[in-house]
Amino acid sequence: MRRVAIISFCFLFFYITGYSQNEEPVCLAPAQLMLSHHFGRGVGHKGYTSAELFFVRSNDSDVIPYFDARFHVMDTGRFASNMGAGLRYLAMDDMLSVGGNLYYDFRDSNELNTHQIAPGIEILSPYVDFRMNGYVPVGGTKHSDPLKFDGFSGNQINVKRTSYYAFPSINAEVGIPTPMIPWTYTDFYVGVGPYYLFGATVSGNECQSSWGGKLRVVANITQYVGLEFELNQDSIFNTTYQGVVSVNIPLWKSSACRTGKQGYGKRAFRMRTLRPAMRNEIIPVKKKSQVRPLKDDNGNIIRAIFVNNLVGCPGLGTFESPFCSFASVPSVPAIVYAFQGTGTPALGYSNGFVMSTGQTLQGSGLPLTVNGIAIPSFTPGNPVLTNGVGPTITLASNTIVRGITVQGSGVGQSGIFGDNTGNVAIEHSVVNDAAHHGIEITNHEGIVNIAYNVISSPGQNGISLDQATNPGSAVVIHNTVMQSPSSGILIRLDHPQARALLAYNNLSKTVNPGGGFDVGTEVIRGKVTISHNTMNSNPQFSIHALDGHHVISNNTIVNNFAGPSQGISYQTVVAGDPKQVYILNNQVTMSNTASGILVQNSAGVFYIFTEIRGNAVSSDPAAGILIQSLNPGVICSSITNNGAPTFILDGTASPIGVKQSQEQYTSSNEAMTGFTESGTVIFGSPCIPLP
Repeated sequence: MRRVAIISFCFLFFYITGYSQNEEPVCLAPAQLMLSHHFGRGVGHKGYTSAELFFVRSNDSDVIPYFDARFHVMDTGRFASNMGAGLRYLAMDDMLSVGGNLYYDFRDSNELNTHQIAPGIEILSPYVDFRMNGYVPVGGTKHSDPLKFDGFSGNQINVKRTSYYAFPSINAEVGIPTPMIPWTYTDFYVGVGPYYLFGATVSGNECQSSWGGKLRVVANITQYVGLEFELNQDSIFNTTYQGVVSVNIPLWKSSACRTGKQGYGKRAFRMRTLRPAMRNEIIPVKKKSQVRPLKDDNGNIIRAIFVNNLVGCPGLGTFESPFCSFASVPSVPAIVYAFQGTGTPALGYSNGFVMSTGQTLQGSGLPLTVNGIAIPSFTPGNPVLTNGVGPTITLASNTIVRGITVQGSGVGQSGIFGDNTGNVAIEHSVVNDAAHHGIEITNHEGIVNIAYNVISSPGQNGISLDQATNPGSAVVIHNTVMQSPSSGILIRLDHPQARALLAYNNLSKTVNPGGGFDVGTEVIRGKVTISHNTMNSNPQFSIHALDGHHVISNNTIVNNFAGPSQGISYQTVVAGDPKQVYILNNQVTMSNTASGILVQNSAGVFYIFTEIRGNAVSSDPAAGILIQSLNPGVICSSITNNGAPTFILDGTASPIGVKQSQEQYTSSNEAMTGFTESGTVIFGSPCIPLP
């Protein structure tokens, strides 16, 4: 029995090794087209279809050069490619091949266009192979989308950033021709080895490094058809499987040949020396998202406090358990996020809100942007606040009010009120039926921004800013003010550095005919720009400016009040600093007996410079444009390209200088009924604007 076993083993050994003195040629075409498809999912990619051109030169030379170009279409519709070259050197009587290669790889994957340099080495033999490849991305390795809002939780705003990262990597493999398969049959091959993915942190998203392992089984059924199965495992991409079907198409007759003795694994070995390098074709890319709390520029978590009068009291102030009233809101810097609640000023919304420094009062019906992060609205309407005693909302310094509806206020109190505050903003809010002013801010400094609000039926002024002597700036834009019995917007400045911009506001009223102003400005020192406003009402003055430096331009005024009123009026009433006003490109339609545009020295001794240009005035039957000196001083003017019923220059109390000659003055302006001069009018005067 032992003898039979020994004889059988020897027979099997020589059958497998098949050693013979006969020479056997192994030939492949020197140019091959290889088509393949990868099913399933690999490391950092999904399936793909490939076309490969491979050029090899052999003819029994000890040095085998090759060139390889591969193009891939991913299942996702994206593209990738590889291009490389290599050399193999055969030694030990064609029993060993030592080689190296260098590839350039490219992958287009969503937000990344990654470029990669990949060197590799290999040692091939009939019995065992070893190969190692490195992959170094050199361009388009990282990309991060902007932070996006992900939701509220607790007292924080959660944001999410999606990042894309192309991993540098290295892999090694030991390959073994499958044992117990005679050389006369097909070429079976098993490869196994480790790989390592080098991680990085991309915009706060951590892509960790990881070791992994790969198993690869190859069956080259003929020299034209191949099958392959790959299994990968690592902690980043987990377990992935991929199957491959490939077809090799010779582009012309076989002339790349190797000849050698027969024996176990030798034919397959010679075939591998004439085939492409085994390597990873697709650059691994990871999409990573991480949710984190939103932080300010100093790295501190931005705090949010939530209020909803529909929940049980008292609440915790968190998103999951809001406070039921504003009385519970602590005096800390935070975003106070008020839900619409009942939609009426009831329960916790009926006693107003006194803000603390650094707070933002935000209504849930309005989108919010915090540090560049857009937060959508959560309800269809605003929360509605009121107060039967004091102001409905009392401002502090560095506060913002957005998306709030104020319904009424205490007797003699304003809807939104601030005193001695700096850097405040009121935006996209509604103020109805305030007992005093709709919005009132006194003695402010820093910047006041009042924008996109609707103020309806206040007791006095719609918007009232009394800056006193502070060097603040005010921006009042895109507001609608309706039915204010006094002034729609009233601004007072008394500081050389004070500035105000009133633009794109819409003012209208039918109450208290002839009372107050649409826009009233009292500027002892400072500068105000009144531009692109629309006024369709009946006050005593549509724009009434006192002293200071003004630019009044591109406004549309329609005043149907039957009594005497002014369209645009600039008057000096306080002696002191020089004054100037630019009145440009306004449309003034009047139906009364007053002036469309009036510039008047009412008191004191002044130097006034005025430029009146490009205005269209319809005033029936009164004066269109009137420049009038009622007190000693100098009014120097430039008047061109205007149209009006009449032009009146009244230099009775002191001279009026006109920069143009009289001919230029009358020819460049269009008067429906004529030009009138009285007192002292000096044409061709060297008028000089103020600095």
